[in-house]
Amino acid sequence: MYHLELDEDYIIKPTTSKNSQTPLSQKEIVIVDKKNTGRLLTMSRWNGGLHEFLEIKHGLQPKKESLCPISLSHPIYFNRYQHLYGLTGTVGTSAERQELSQVYQLGIVQIPSHKKSQLQILAPKHTRDRHSHLETILQELLTMRSAGRPVLLILQSIRKTEEFAQYLKGRGIPTQVLNERQSEHENSLISKAGLPGVVTIATNTAGRGTDIEPVKLSVENGGLHVIIGFFPESERVEIQAYGRAGRQGQPGSGRMIILIDEALFIEYPQLLSAQQMLETEPFAILRQLRAERSAKLSEVRLQSIEHEKIHHQLLDTFLSHLTNWRNAIDNSFLNSLDERRFSLFDATKSDKEETCITSCSLGQPLLRYLSASKVVFRSPDSSWNTILLNAKSFIESEILQDWALHFYDKLEEHHFKQEAGLNATIINEKVNAFYDKWSACFSSPQSHFIRGLNSSINYILNTTQFQEELS
Repeated sequence: MYHLELDEDYIIKPTTSKNSQTPLSQKEIVIVDKKNTGRLLTMSRWNGGLHEFLEIKHGLQPKKESLCPISLSHPIYFNRYQHLYGLTGTVGTSAERQELSQVYQLGIVQIPSHKKSQLQILAPKHTRDRHSHLETILQELLTMRSAGRPVLLILQSIRKTEEFAQYLKGRGIPTQVLNERQSEHENSLISKAGLPGVVTIATNTAGRGTDIEPVKLSVENGGLHVIIGFFPESERVEIQAYGRAGRQGQPGSGRMIILIDEALFIEYPQLLSAQQMLETEPFAILRQLRAERSAKLSEVRLQSIEHEKIHHQLLDTFLSHLTNWRNAIDNSFLNSLDERRFSLFDATKSDKEETCITSCSLGQPLLRYLSASKVVFRSPDSSWNTILLNAKSFIESEILQDWALHFYDKLEEHHFKQEAGLNATIINEKVNAFYDKWSACFSSPQSHFIRGLNSSINYILNTTQFQEELS
């Protein structure tokens, strides 16, 4: 079950410009990393037909669903290095620290800051209805602006930043919005965000790695004030947001102001039966529940890493087969076929009639490719070597696509069903169909390639449609 909302989890973005009048044919669905960075994931697409469904829903031209034949997770990739270390200002909860240590076999050292922090985290506030939420944030903004301090308001989604900007505009308060959809360049907005009284409304885009530098007068007035207008899903995101203020030993402050009924009951449905507790100690309860969920997610990730180790072993085997095939079907081999190209067309009529295109795993892919290149059969001056090189690339693409279907799709299916006891034997059973199909191709690359080529050529030459085209 998916619950995805426009301008929350994804946006519709022009592919070439920021003009809102761009026709639908030139627009695309772009995923928003709402819960973490707030950034647009322009190179990512949801799988399982979900992205294509959203394109159809919004009247866009659905793109062809892509398959991922090869992938490598961060733990597998980084652990290939002989020496490994990392730096972070927000490592997260104790469970996440333990996870890092277990995955990468690294110790964690706390490095003291160069200058003593003057950041003040003020007591959080919670409201029970949207009007109170807006008014509470508004009063906080007015207080800070009257003191000549810049304010950064971080909200959960693009939609909420734009709605709140309109709310403040109606009350005569100028704002600037940083949400990945603004027309002004991000660097220009950040350069003005440290001026006295400037209000910047942003998604998590501004809550991670953004360096807002308050000018001298702003620092003298108390520095940047950060308001987090929602309860972040992770402690790491919360710390990163507060970390925009009070940098390099400067003064600064932050406060969380949340609307409990808006989203928290969706994230933590068990709170529906604990409203009296929420009225007294809501943030203590919420942080406890968040820590418990973080620990569970960490446990799931650790289990997934064990699965990925098995996946990677099988991937290494496949890549070894593919590399050997590439080396066998190299340019020198293709050049020799180019010299013998007319012998490939010398099959007798009886040979053509007996050709079985389905007897060779390369037969069908080569047939599809050569059928689109039938000009080579009509002109003796055609660049047959180019056709062979393209055929090699086409076959490699077919192998990779088939691997993606047999390997990753089967593993995903197995991953959801498997609860315990995952091992290489079980996974191997899921990909045997792939190796059954391509075993001859990998074991005898050159002879298999020639056989597929002959079968495809003879089949095409023997078709009534092709004979009619020649006549």
